[in-house]
Amino acid sequence: MKHTLYIIIATLLLSLPTYGQDARNRATETIVQDVLALVPIQNQADFNNEMQPLVAAAPKSITILAAMLKPATQRVNAKVEYAIHGAVAYAGTNEAWAENVRKGLKEAIAAQSDKDARQFLENELRLLSKEEDVTFTAQPGTEPYAKAYDKLVRLGSNAAGTIVKTLKSKDHALRMQALKFATENGLVTDKLAASVAGTYKSASEETKCDILYWLGDNKVESQKALLTAAVQKGGKPAKAAIEALGKIGGDGVQEVLIAMLGGETGAEAFRALCSFPAKLDLSEPLKTAEGEKKLALLKLASARRCTDVAEQIMKLTKDKTYGEAALSALPGVVTPDQTNGIISQLTVLDKNPEHIPAWQKALAAALQTLSPDEQYQRISFFTSQPMMPKRELLYPLLAATGTDASVSSLEKIGGKAAIEALGTSNNYKAAGPLLAAAKGGDEKALSSYVRLVMKN
Repeated sequence: MKHTLYIIIATLLLSLPTYGQDARNRATETIVQDVLALVPIQNQADFNNEMQPLVAAAPKSITILAAMLKPATQRVNAKVEYAIHGAVAYAGTNEAWAENVRKGLKEAIAAQSDKDARQFLENELRLLSKEEDVTFTAQPGTEPYAKAYDKLVRLGSNAAGTIVKTLKSKDHALRMQALKFATENGLVTDKLAASVAGTYKSASEETKCDILYWLGDNKVESQKALLTAAVQKGGKPAKAAIEALGKIGGDGVQEVLIAMLGGETGAEAFRALCSFPAKLDLSEPLKTAEGEKKLALLKLASARRCTDVAEQIMKLTKDKTYGEAALSALPGVVTPDQTNGIISQLTVLDKNPEHIPAWQKALAAALQTLSPDEQYQRISFFTSQPMMPKRELLYPLLAATGTDASVSSLEKIGGKAAIEALGTSNNYKAAGPLLAAAKGGDEKALSSYVRLVMKN
């Protein structure tokens, strides 16, 4: 929702240009990138200095910028819209430049397939066009952005009615300007939110999305019923409502979002749950979910480090359908409490040796909150057992502790697997046994020795 503020700044900074060529002889693509790197421009002189070469490079500069526009739902167009509007405002002072900017806008409109982006470009062309050029969807008579903003400023705390009225405009920029004004000036109350929500039913799809995003950005809890209903109805508004609910949180929201996982709006629900402003309780959903929803919950548990479901996910690693997904999620949820269970699994992987690295990764994750000495104690308890099966699978984790004791233990154990593990240690004391192995003809040990010596 930043682009409207950028538009206002661009309009206010407008002054008569100083004419001249781009002294740096930059390519048009470079001019465009330089402008985007600086916006929003806070200083009048800088604004003139950047807009002059941009409009002088039209129509190409305008078509390059327009091609960067993404669907409005991605909300990433702020800088590009600022640059285009700045060029339009600046070019309005010189007909030669205005003609080229108009040409660029017309070419961009013809090439643009996204409805929202096309409407923005049409609105910009309207601001710069002669009367005969106005043949598209933008509405003649819509208040210019600066004038509309000045009206909101004059009304101040009494601007609520005008803000709600502006939502009926077909001009996306004007709507966003009004909503942003309410946010930035502390006008957002449950009463204003109710008035804004009152326009929702008769609003266009784009306006509905604007309203839903605004409710979420302002964390308006009183309108969760509207947001929940929008989620159930699907479409673009559902995606906006899901994002909004994810920001608001609170009672009942987790259930609404989890219900969407695995469906049409599953990706949006997953993102919202990843940033959910409260601890997630995934135990029951993991028990009952199936298919894509269960897979999404496993990823979510890992992303949110839901340690309370670690044992559930450990058990799921044995499931024929969800086993691999559960194993992938394990490093995100395990704690030292799962150490013994993971080591036990490492000893019975004869039929699935391809899973060994994943279990070793899970073990490393389970131990990461412990000190190196504590990690060593946990692992060495098992490696010191003479009858321990597959204990060599623990050697790399023993070496990873970097402790003096781990070097001594591995040197004492000896053998190819122990020496290879020592080759991964960052403890300089591993150099001795590595050199001894190298002298015995172990070329890999020699490479590890050289690496260790060079590093230290």
